[in-house]
Amino acid sequence: MRRDLRLPWWFKGLLVFFLIQSITMYWTKTSEAALLNSARFLQVQFQKEDKGFENAEVQIYRVAQRAQDSSFVLTGAFSKYSVPLNDLESTQWRALAQTLETYVIRDQIPAQEKKQTDLSGTVRFENLDNGLYLVCAKRYRSGNKTYVPQASLVAWSKADVQTTQVVRLKYDVILPGGGSSSPGADAGATPQRITRTVRKIWQNETAQSERPKQIAVQLLKDGVLADTVILNEENGWSYTWNGLNPDSQWRVAEAEVPDGYTVLSTQEANTFLITNSYQVQAKEATPAQSVAQSPTLEESLPQTGVLWWPIPILICGMLLCWILGRREGHFFLLLAILLVGGNLMDNQRANQASRQILESVQKEVPQKTREPGQDSVVEVSKIQQQAGMSPWIGTLKIPSLNLELPVLNQWSYPNLKLAPCRYVGTMDERNLVIAGHNYRAHFGRLKELSLGESIFLIDSEGNEVKFQVGEIEVLGASQTRQMVDSEWDLTLFTCTWGGKSRLAVRCMKVDGMQ
Repeated sequence: MRRDLRLPWWFKGLLVFFLIQSITMYWTKTSEAALLNSARFLQVQFQKEDKGFENAEVQIYRVAQRAQDSSFVLTGAFSKYSVPLNDLESTQWRALAQTLETYVIRDQIPAQEKKQTDLSGTVRFENLDNGLYLVCAKRYRSGNKTYVPQASLVAWSKADVQTTQVVRLKYDVILPGGGSSSPGADAGATPQRITRTVRKIWQNETAQSERPKQIAVQLLKDGVLADTVILNEENGWSYTWNGLNPDSQWRVAEAEVPDGYTVLSTQEANTFLITNSYQVQAKEATPAQSVAQSPTLEESLPQTGVLWWPIPILICGMLLCWILGRREGHFFLLLAILLVGGNLMDNQRANQASRQILESVQKEVPQKTREPGQDSVVEVSKIQQQAGMSPWIGTLKIPSLNLELPVLNQWSYPNLKLAPCRYVGTMDERNLVIAGHNYRAHFGRLKELSLGESIFLIDSEGNEVKFQVGEIEVLGASQTRQMVDSEWDLTLFTCTWGGKSRLAVRCMKVDGMQ
């Protein structure tokens, strides 16, 4: 008697399902690789609101390359400088950019490439090698005002972006006679002469024996050495220059960095701060310090995707079975219906949960309205962001997407099913990162945002902070450090449709009319 070796319909259906899944996964991986290998460029924007600064010169410098452990190592003309490169906070990245720009001006380091901005204040750089790039621009005069761009650092990697990485340069405004619209810097004045002060900061109180007895500081006038002073304990490691020309650009640099130290220089109003950090102390940073910077960092970013990708596969399996006259197609149809229904129910539940939380937040948050004639949004006093202070940090508004969502204080997978969550960072340090599920009711429509669109965050005290979208990029699930370590004030991220990557929307805080 001949034995019947026919397989049951459900088993054949599973075989077809896994076959189609394998083909689809291979196609998806190949498509993503092709996309990453497509034309890409670094785009720099030098603009005032919607008006671009035309014919402004922008320069880029490759200051560091990636080591095998993914850390940065100074390269080329920058390899001689004693500056920190890794495990920096957002404020330290800004200080590093300013320090390196001063070295570029003082030592006349030639730019790797320089271009003029177009009518929109935009310039593009292509065919860049992987590494850390310094982006600078020259002063720009418009009317009776001078716009002084702030240098910026950007980590360029072909694997980090799909097509474009955008850097939007911030700037200070110098009024006629040397006055500035920047807070605290000769504000509103038109002096005939100005003052500048330099102050030394030591961050190695446990290594007093290693501290030099004095240091030399150079004063640069429009990039040319104008004076050199000695700072020591007798003058309190500080010096003030009086009677300086307000129409010149003044900078300071440490003539020689002490052995065993790194240096970062910043300017706060009329004062230059030169900070020397002892290298041993930096290497011996306690685990608690690292946790404070990134309390939730893991090897992979949170999985914030809804399971949609199998649905096209199931539909293809269903159609294939029906074409072949197989009844197994009903099995695929049933799975697709169940998956779609489950996703829609999850989206509806997430929408209801976020609305309930939002109502609770709005009841506790005092209502603040803008006073007549007030041009800019109210400055944030302090957003509650320490664990245990509040279950939420405030409300996120995205007008272009008609979204208004609460933001929970601590992220977890159960919390992500309710509302977007603070992943890491604080508003005080301007490095807040918010994660959200790609439910349509949450962050599923972030991909529809465009550069320049406004996003608002209202804190628990009712203060409204305005942000502007400056960059949209796609990172891999394992690129946790790249997601967190950026110069952007606010980052929103969620999973892409396939769940393998993360869509990140980078935003810049709008401090008011400039």
